[in-house]
Amino acid sequence: VVASFSELAASLSDDLSVKSLKELRYNTRRLVSKYEDKIRALAEKKKYYEDALLAASAEQERLQAAASLGSRGARRCRELAEEVEALRERLNRGEIGLDGLGTAFSKLLEDRPKEFQALQAWEAALALAVPAATRELAEWKPLEKPQDGLIPMQPWVALSAAAAAKSNAAMPVGGTSRLLRDLCDAVLLPRLRAALVDWSARDPEPCLQLVERCRDTLPAEVADEVATQLVLPRLHAEVEAWDPRIDRASPHLWVHPWLPVLGRRQESLWAPIRFKLSACLERWDPKDRSALEVLKPWRLVFDPANWEPLMEKVLVRLERALGDLDVRPDGQDIGPIQDLIVWIGVAPIVGLARVLDAALFPQWHRALRDWLRAPGCDFSEVLQWYQ
Repeated sequence: VVASFSELAASLSDDLSVKSLKELRYNTRRLVSKYEDKIRALAEKKKYYEDALLAASAEQERLQAAASLGSRGARRCRELAEEVEALRERLNRGEIGLDGLGTAFSKLLEDRPKEFQALQAWEAALALAVPAATRELAEWKPLEKPQDGLIPMQPWVALSAAAAAKSNAAMPVGGTSRLLRDLCDAVLLPRLRAALVDWSARDPEPCLQLVERCRDTLPAEVADEVATQLVLPRLHAEVEAWDPRIDRASPHLWVHPWLPVLGRRQESLWAPIRFKLSACLERWDPKDRSALEVLKPWRLVFDPANWEPLMEKVLVRLERALGDLDVRPDGQDIGPIQDLIVWIGVAPIVGLARVLDAALFPQWHRALRDWLRAPGCDFSEVLQWYQ
């Protein structure tokens, strides 16, 4: 085992091969494994204490609210419980819907904030909202009429915000009210997941409109969760199924529209797309201009780690094509040169210049030198060819 840099230097001086770093790699793996477990354990412990602190804070608030209630407060608590029971009976009879429940509980919170907090009435609100939402959203078609299922959620967005403002017990560490998050997890996300089963990721517009409506109606965290949990996995599956050898539809047509919505979360798609494009470039002929049309839209989207390897393969193929070009003053074939020129603005200009310098100019200079040395050389023809 290497114990110091001097021992490492000594081992490297004897053998500069990769095998000489065997001990270093072993030590590195041991250290990573050791501290990875410690970091994971600390993260779990931090999460445990955060949850415990949140639960203690909620219980403290509930006890403080209950302690501050006198005989009049107790009577008002009974009245609140009776009103909640009346809402449950109206829901069972079908006399009130999801939006009506949200409006009714918002009024109860406004009229009796202390009693609402002491009884933790948001739990009763959630218990009534879940069956109501399940029934109302059962026939909802999110991709056709996204607003129909989101409009009834608006009173609950207002209620959850008001409940969170009045009590830390309704507000988790993440920031979004627990009431709204639990309602979305229980009803909205499963309904959207079922509706998107038949959605084709190559037709982004209907789902984009749905996500935009979610962002207009729901808090940003909830809307982002919809896009991350429902849309991104479908894009991954479609990228895996995409075969550039037989599929002429470039993936940028159905991937790029999601950039404003998913942002950096979409970067997980770049590597699989690059791998498939790179495999096609192995046998690519520069005469085929379709490669340019496929790669060009990704120039400003791919990060350097994914873009530069693709451009390197393009430059290698261009250099090979120019290397096979026979420079002839009498009837020059300029096709390979034109195939290179079309990549200006897409491939790095330094790389294109390097290809010309390595593959074309030596042959050009050699042909020019042989012509100038030939007996009876017409310099006007040479000048015309050179120009």
